[in-house]
Amino acid sequence: MLPERFCISMINTLRRGPYDAPYLSGDSKTEWLIVERTGPDGSILMVSEIDIPKGTAPSVPSPDLRPKHTMVALLAECGSDDRTCNFLALRNPLPDVTTRATFFPTEGSLVLRKSDRGIRLLAFGRCAHSRGFQAGQGVLHDVPAPPPYPEGAFSWHFDATEISAAA
Repeated sequence: MLPERFCISMINTLRRGPYDAPYLSGDSKTEWLIVERTGPDGSILMVSEIDIPKGTAPSVPSPDLRPKHTMVALLAECGSDDRTCNFLALRNPLPDVTTRATFFPTEGSLVLRKSDRGIRLLAFGRCAHSRGFQAGQGVLHDVPAPPPYPEGAFSWHFDATEISAAA
């Protein structure tokens, strides 16, 4: 069963591709994520990219991990066995939810799966932003499709696995 609340570090294989052709994703890169499930009945999923190289990241969440962007997703449904939950990524922040880092507007689908080996995150989506400042902080604003600057828009694919304290 997937827990309704958790905060874990995950190692992710990220592939990016063209905004209008996500199936043409290119080479992959490895990155660290902090994945947090929270909210009423575990209805909010926050996925944060980490601002440190893989080789220096600890194997469990700690204060040393510094998120640079956080995407937020809402629970869409859970499987009847409670081992799989599907989430829908948001293009606009929720007014009463504080993220670990700069909100990352995106659209897409995120699937959490629990197995004997831990939690796995499979996800895909796309995003287009404009940068700005609000209250002295950098912000990313969602740009509706089609994006006016297609070179700044992209699709993404995640395949992330939980890193346990024993790893």
